[in-house]
Amino acid sequence: MGMIHKGLLAAVCLVPLTAGAVDGVIEINHARALAGGVTPGDAPGYPVTITQAGSYRLTGNLTQPDPNIVVVHVTAEGVTLDLNGFAIKGSANCRYLGGANLTCDVPLAGNGHGVLAEADGVNVTNGSVIGMGGSGLRLRSGHASKLYVAHNAGTGVYMSGVAQDIVASHNALGGIGGPQISASLALVVVNVVATYNGQDGIFQVAVARNVVSSFNQTGISTAGSVDGCQVTENRDDGINIVGSWSGCFISGNADRAISSALRPQNTSYCDGVGCP
Repeated sequence: MGMIHKGLLAAVCLVPLTAGAVDGVIEINHARALAGGVTPGDAPGYPVTITQAGSYRLTGNLTQPDPNIVVVHVTAEGVTLDLNGFAIKGSANCRYLGGANLTCDVPLAGNGHGVLAEADGVNVTNGSVIGMGGSGLRLRSGHASKLYVAHNAGTGVYMSGVAQDIVASHNALGGIGGPQISASLALVVVNVVATYNGQDGIFQVAVARNVVSSFNQTGISTAGSVDGCQVTENRDDGINIVGSWSGCFISGNADRAISSALRPQNTSYCDGVGCP
């Protein structure tokens, strides 16, 4: 029996390492990333490449110091990535120093995004993306929620779909935004906070609802609509908008409180008085 047990043990040791799955959810951590094989075609090391639809969950931080290497690359539709309270971390340290000064210790706009999704229907939730050489999240379309995205050398969150319950701070090229609004590409942001970003806090969104944008270049810049906002202490306009806006408190911005051809649809306040 002892020889049988040793034979079985030897056979087990020859089985290639694959990502663990619990209740159908594939688990990922730094060791799994280095081993590779999370999904078919995923080579050892970074990026972790997700080529199959399904649910994925971090069980530890993913740390990748090269500002030009992606951490998680999604090429399949229908992927949900639960950060599970953990962080995707790079080596960039972008930080606002006051005035018009935001500095990064890596070149701006690198290719090392935290999560890069080149397929539709990708959902990322419940964790942090910090210090990437590129954007924190760059999603073709999907849903991003319950995230802290900060100190990245690109945009905090750049995507189509819905961004909800997110704080985007100290990102060099802006807080949260999307591509030009079209019938097929649009971003809705709900309950988001954008602060201390090097460019606009919230930009190119179809709808912004219940948002805070402070200490950015322009607080909100969009051709879409805004419904409920607090926009204060930005370095340029508070809001630069083509679409409709309502229910906003706008104060202390360096240039205009509001740049719009439209009047607010209900009560809004610009520097303590009703907006013009």
